[in-house]
Amino acid sequence: MLRKEKKLLEENWINDSQFLKAKEEAQKLKKSLYAAIIKLGYLTEEDIFAFFSQETKIPLVNIFDYKLNPEILKLFPEEFYRENLFVPLFKIEDNLYLGMMNPLNTELIERIEKETNSTVIPLFSPPSAILKALDNFFGPKDYYADLERLTTSSLDIPFYRDSERIKVNLPVEIKPVDKNIELVISSYIPATCVDISKNTEAMGVKIFLYLPPKIKILVKFPSQEEIEAEVVHCTVKEKRSYLLGIKFFEKQREIIEKFLKEKT
Repeated sequence: MLRKEKKLLEENWINDSQFLKAKEEAQKLKKSLYAAIIKLGYLTEEDIFAFFSQETKIPLVNIFDYKLNPEILKLFPEEFYRENLFVPLFKIEDNLYLGMMNPLNTELIERIEKETNSTVIPLFSPPSAILKALDNFFGPKDYYADLERLTTSSLDIPFYRDSERIKVNLPVEIKPVDKNIELVISSYIPATCVDISKNTEAMGVKIFLYLPPKIKILVKFPSQEEIEAEVVHCTVKEKRSYLLGIKFFEKQREIIEKFLKEKT
């Protein structure tokens, strides 16, 4: 056990059981012990940085206690701050105070000192706080520029068309029963049947959730009867609204015909 890990236990940051569980989680996820501790909810990100601050004697600061100076922030481009996870807080005479995820990064500190002709005073700050401060100042990171350059076209993908469709507007419920996909919710999902094929082999369903093609589902009708089916395709219609093309494995005309009668 490393010295710092012993300190976590000796100073009661976490207990023995939590330590062992976090070790297992870290190995499973191939992440650090500290990332696992945060993921498991034993300590917050700020707790971890408080621990490192205590160990290194480097102060931990809350970036949002200070008003960032726009002139100081112009020292470096936005991407440089984001890549290296730091933000300049203030400057007093020749001392430049930085909130940093890693104030022990001597290579970065030396580069900043050289380029600003200042003495850097590094301070601990959690990465989430740094990124939020940068978002507040520069605006959120732009993930959209490349999308603007793309030429998009609307594709009209037809449903599974085995026969003529009958338009309906009736409630159904959908439940994935495929081992390849697991939803957070385990209950049936409300949906609306918009059309049914006359030969009762397929139907179109409007739903708020994206479901990929080829997964197995159960369709529950108002009569509480269920039919096993497969998603043929899923087409986006509008914001958080999708249209499923569903094909039934076996013709179950009695259930479908009963369902169609509800239309009239």
